[in-house]
Amino acid sequence: MKRKIATVVALLPLLGAGAAQAEGFAVGVKAGTTGIGLEGIASLSPYLNARIGYSGMTFDGTATYNEKQTKLDGDLDLGLASLILDLHPFNNNFRISAGLAYNNTTLKGTLNSKSGGATLDLGDSEYLITAVEPVHAEIDFNEFAPYIGIGYGNPVHEDNRLSLYVDLGVTQLKSGSATVEASCDASIDPQCSNTAQFNADIAKEQKRLQDEVDDFDWYPVLNIGLALRF
Repeated sequence: MKRKIATVVALLPLLGAGAAQAEGFAVGVKAGTTGIGLEGIASLSPYLNARIGYSGMTFDGTATYNEKQTKLDGDLDLGLASLILDLHPFNNNFRISAGLAYNNTTLKGTLNSKSGGATLDLGDSEYLITAVEPVHAEIDFNEFAPYIGIGYGNPVHEDNRLSLYVDLGVTQLKSGSATVEASCDASIDPQCSNTAQFNADIAKEQKRLQDEVDDFDWYPVLNIGLALRF
C-alpha cells in the first residue's frame, strides 16, 4: 500500500498543474468502507472537479459459503487506485460522481469447518481436518472497477481552506477467479489414497466457491474526507 500511495503522491503535482487556471487544488485524506486513502482534487471548471487517489485496507473476516457449513477464514486486502469526476450541477456542495479504479483487491484464506469438528466437507466427501489442513483458498477480482455515487463537499471552492467531504456510492468489485488448493495425507486419513477422488473433490469445492463469489458484484462506498485547499 505504501508504494501505491507514493505513486499517487508523485502524480499530485501533475493534477495540480492542470488546476492552476481553475479555482484551485486540494489534497485530502479519507477513511471509510474502501479503507484509508489519499487523493488530490483539482477544479476543471466551476461545475466539474477531478480526483485521483488511492485507498486500501486489510479486513479480517469469516464467511460461510455452502450448505455443508464450510467456512472461509481470510483477509480481504482491499486496494483501489481511482480517477473520479465530480459534477456540481448547482455549483454548490452537492455533487454527482463517476469514475474508474484500478482494482488491486484480493481475498486469501483457508477453508475450515464452521462447527469446529474433526472433519471437513470438500466436494462430495468428508476428510479428517488433520489430513488436509491447511486448505488454501484465494479469490481474485476484476482489474478495473467502475464507480458511481453522490457526495457532499467541494474542497477546491474558493471559499474553502480546510473542509470535510463525503462520498456515498457503489463500486463494482466483481469477482474474477476462485482457487482452492490442498494436499491429503493418507497416513492420517486412508481415503486420501484415492488421489483421483480427492482431486475431484477439490475441483468441486473450487466450483462451489466460484459460484458463491459470482454473486458478489457491487461493493458499498461510504467515505469521509478532510481536505486542505492550496
